Amino acid sequence: MKKFLGCFGLAGLMAILAACGTSNPLGNEGGGGGGGGTNGPEIHGIATKGPLNGATVTVYAVTDATGANGASLGTGTTDSSGKFDITLSSAPTGPFRVAVQGGTFLSDVDGKTSITNTATLTALVTTPSSIPNPINVTLATSLLDTMSQGYAAGLTPPTSSNKRGKHSTAAAGSSCSGGVTAGMTCALSSLGGFYGGIPSAGGSGFGGTPTVTSSSDIDAFKIGLLSGAVEVCANKAYPSNPGNFFTAIFEDASDLIFDGLNNGKPIYLDNPTGTTGKVPLSSTALTTDFLLCLNTFVNTSTVLSGSGISTTTISTTTGSIDGGVTSSPLTPKALGLSAGSSGAIASLALNGKQYLFVAARSSGVVVIDITDPTNPAPMINDWPNVATVLGADVGGVIPIIGTASHAQVVAFAYGGQTMALLNADMMISGDPTKAADESAIVDVTFKPTFNPANVNPAEVSGGSGWVLGGTPDPGRHGVWMASVDGYKLLDISLASPDFDPSNSYPGLPVTGGNAYPSPSQIAENMGADISHNLLFAGNYYGVQWVDLAGGQIYLMDSTDWATLTNIRSSYTVDGNSVDSSLQVGMLTFEDTTDIAFLNMGTATLTPGATGTPGTFTPATGGLVVLDTSVLTGNYYTFSGSAVDSTTHYGLMMAGYSTDMGVFQVQDPSSVATGSSWNGAANWSVYHLANANTQTDLGFYYEEALDPHAVGAIFNIGNSKSYGYLLDGSDLHVLQIDLAAFVSATQDATGHQPAGDPSAAGGPITAYTWTVPTPTSTKKHTHPEQHIPPAH
Repeated sequence: MKKFLGCFGLAGLMAILAACGTSNPLGNEGGGGGGGGTNGPEIHGIATKGPLNGATVTVYAVTDATGANGASLGTGTTDSSGKFDITLSSAPTGPFRVAVQGGTFLSDVDGKTSITNTATLTALVTTPSSIPNPINVTLATSLLDTMSQGYAAGLTPPTSSNKRGKHSTAAAGSSCSGGVTAGMTCALSSLGGFYGGIPSAGGSGFGGTPTVTSSSDIDAFKIGLLSGAVEVCANKAYPSNPGNFFTAIFEDASDLIFDGLNNGKPIYLDNPTGTTGKVPLSSTALTTDFLLCLNTFVNTSTVLSGSGISTTTISTTTGSIDGGVTSSPLTPKALGLSAGSSGAIASLALNGKQYLFVAARSSGVVVIDITDPTNPAPMINDWPNVATVLGADVGGVIPIIGTASHAQVVAFAYGGQTMALLNADMMISGDPTKAADESAIVDVTFKPTFNPANVNPAEVSGGSGWVLGGTPDPGRHGVWMASVDGYKLLDISLASPDFDPSNSYPGLPVTGGNAYPSPSQIAENMGADISHNLLFAGNYYGVQWVDLAGGQIYLMDSTDWATLTNIRSSYTVDGNSVDSSLQVGMLTFEDTTDIAFLNMGTATLTPGATGTPGTFTPATGGLVVLDTSVLTGNYYTFSGSAVDSTTHYGLMMAGYSTDMGVFQVQDPSSVATGSSWNGAANWSVYHLANANTQTDLGFYYEEALDPHAVGAIFNIGNSKSYGYLLDGSDLHVLQIDLAAFVSATQDATGHQPAGDPSAAGGPITAYTWTVPTPTSTKKHTHPEQHIPPAH
């Protein structure tokens, strides 16, 4: 059986393989036919998407400034091993490109299916005085070539200064601009980090011949996995001509943002080199979709399974790639691979769509398609049986790309030990009214191993729980959880997920401070910044910083802790979130008008003695407390927050009132010398009981209790940031256009909307659902506020 890999006619934008390998004797072995001239050097190479047999190889001189092809320097043909030998007509005096077209190769999945290649793969050699031997031409080098041209054009990946996650123009004379030679250096670093660190110890960088049958060269093994995963994605995304998928992803990479667009314009699989089409490339093709295809390849490839490579090596390598994709600047932060907070609302984008997952208490888990936030009737699936499976109301959900071939969700009950690993794909596509689908969404239920000495759950103001929050960490194949035993990694790659004892940190109070009596002190909803390997965990008696890379714990120094305790003398921090782009942490307190901002990027970490925690100290002016009552004259109470790391808008919620607030984090790097950082660039607060919600939304908003049901999400469809709040009836979610809320006409204080934001056309709208079965019939009640015992 033959398949066909569609033509890569990417006219002026060929994806070039960065051939940066070291000398390899394989390049001197007999290869395919060569041609051209007799005055230049002979080059040797290997073209691999599976070894390409009978492909045409053309070598072009390249204009360094633009990356455009110049004169042909020689041609040749690959042999059955993908090898080629070409004598050039003249010695290159600048960069040159090796372009490979046509030929056939065997599938990386089964090793048997012959695939006709109608694509163009390329490799860019930027140092003609040191030509690699062999020159490897692969999918990875094609991406590198495309990216080097993006850098040469003056683009850079999104950084903290890019408020909406778009690329910026590199400063003239920067190390990445000025041509493809300089651009290639930056492309190698960017793409190497994206795939989990290439070059790595024991690897040859992007110069190794891709393989999934040997892990002796770990970089070549990674690139082999990349090749197999992309083959899976191509056949899934556009089976009628999967080759068009490759053309499209090269174009996607050209602007240094892996978002399915080329400088904001759609890329179409049915016309990848044109401007119109009907089948757009998925916005998540190179990120979450790729990771799922990687899992599918690892789980189904007979070539890989027959190679004898250990499952440990496979797991470690895929984990490295997962972590690289999660943390890379090339990956939009809005996809949900990482999260800055750990409440009961989270999102995940896959297959070009974006979904909201809500721990809807007695209603179970609700999934909402928020791809188009203006759609008045989106897909809403309520899965109430999850509450039955857990044996209690659902308290938290953490969507994650793990090791399965489908996206998953870890769900837990606030007051119980039972958890469930759910099939997110089935939750999106299934029918909650069908018993078979209700059963099919549950991959596994389990009880992780808790310390038997801790016989009681941790108590907080809204009740008690064995687990009080969690955040995904795809690179470690797990979820970090704030548990009764401290901060622990739940390994979801296990048949029955359990805590990893080698990734565990105790929950601690500030040094010298009061400790929560039983069993330990943990954050009710921790913050996290997995891209910088840290957990941010303020609790009632301290603020804890966990360095996951260094395996160290740091506690806020006593002086700055005293600043926070002055806000509330009995107990202090109730919720945490982190803007991972700006490296700013937010701390909300237990029902106060305040929110604190910590510049984590300038804090000083001082290690402790062996076996003891260190301390972290904010830089001068790096810890700012905003008291919203000072300017508004009203006492609003807040207890939790979430922040979008793309636009830096955040949402505050109350635990025992219907108050809410919106803020935008001020970029610390934007503050002029001599001026003070304010923490928030702008903010506005509101009491939802003042809104005419019964008329405009159709219901009165009720307070939602712990754990904090608050989310702030950048919508990848319309490039706006939205906040989400669960209504206490468990039947509604408010959606707040965060920028519109702050920019709406304010009253005389300047920090409160002058009108009703829930009125028609206003920034607050709502999603509503009905429980599809009688599984959840109990009346929803609010317990009295519980204050922890005095110490």
